[in-house]
Amino acid sequence: MTIESLKSLGFSKIYLFDNSGFNWQKQSENQLVNMELVKFNSFQYNNKGLSELLMLIHGMEIIQDDIPILKISGRYSLTEKLDQNILNEVEFAGKFNSDTISTRAYYFCNKQVMQTTLFEALNNMYFYKHRVFGFRSLIQVIKNAFLKNNSTIFYDTNIAIERGMFNAIKKLELKTYKMQKINVRGISGHPADNKKVINE
Repeated sequence: MTIESLKSLGFSKIYLFDNSGFNWQKQSENQLVNMELVKFNSFQYNNKGLSELLMLIHGMEIIQDDIPILKISGRYSLTEKLDQNILNEVEFAGKFNSDTISTRAYYFCNKQVMQTTLFEALNNMYFYKHRVFGFRSLIQVIKNAFLKNNSTIFYDTNIAIERGMFNAIKKLELKTYKMQKINVRGISGHPADNKKVINE
């Protein structure tokens, strides 16, 4: 449904990135036409946002330069297309909350800007636990510095991708277009939402 919605709105170059590895159901490929399937068999972090960022970073290697990019999560359908002329004036378009963005769908003006933002978001998510915000975080940073066998230091991060992307966009000072609606419809994948229908 995601792919069909993109086709109906005039997207001609569609990539499906999948990182489910051996869980991919091969018969699904019979339903995918006029698009390119790219499968990744990579380490799955407990923080799914890290896995998504790494998948997108690897995927950037095959994306064409100098064209606008829409990223949309596979459980959603796009109901309306952003005016592409907007991306001639800004570098990122998406829905902003107080300190996060919606990662269900967003736009970048080109591959280079998206790639830079993804790397910065990944760096932000890893580095976040080493920043000092107050006394308790200072104590944790000191503990991390002296623990000799802290094997979780590089993958135990609880920062969501939505916040990591927001922080990256802010740090890079991207020119942004703040959308009131990203025009997606589907079923939320967040466990706390209990399969809630999303119209965002």
